[in-house]
Amino acid sequence: MKSNRHAAILHLIQERDIASQGELTAALADLGFGAAQSTISRDIRELSLALERYPSGVKYVASSTRNLDRLLKESLVSVACAGHNLVLRTKSGMAMAVALALDEMEFMEILGSVAGDDTVLCVVRSEAEAQSLRERLE
Repeated sequence: MKSNRHAAILHLIQERDIASQGELTAALADLGFGAAQSTISRDIRELSLALERYPSGVKYVASSTRNLDRLLKESLVSVACAGHNLVLRTKSGMAMAVALALDEMEFMEILGSVAGDDTVLCVVRSEAEAQSLRERLE
């Protein structure tokens, strides 16, 4: 549930200008995620979201590449190659957040990924690129 909520939060802040925890809580509720303010506050901290100023006002933005790297380091348990696919094992509940982080980092080698609770399957262009990416992620 937490990983799904994290994925929803990342999607919402990319699609909308959300400037407060109250707005985020309401938007999540519209998607069927009932969560207390303290939970949303913790999610914001865990996802390393920041409020940034724009000419139109302030809004939450996704973390920088450095913070995405940290998410990967803290969440990944193992990375294995299976032909031209990568199988990433994560801490329980973190697979969707890891998959989104990989999407944010725009690895050109990854054609697509599927996330469960603690596993991400990445389809990679070739076996050589899969091996190279595995080494980078480890």
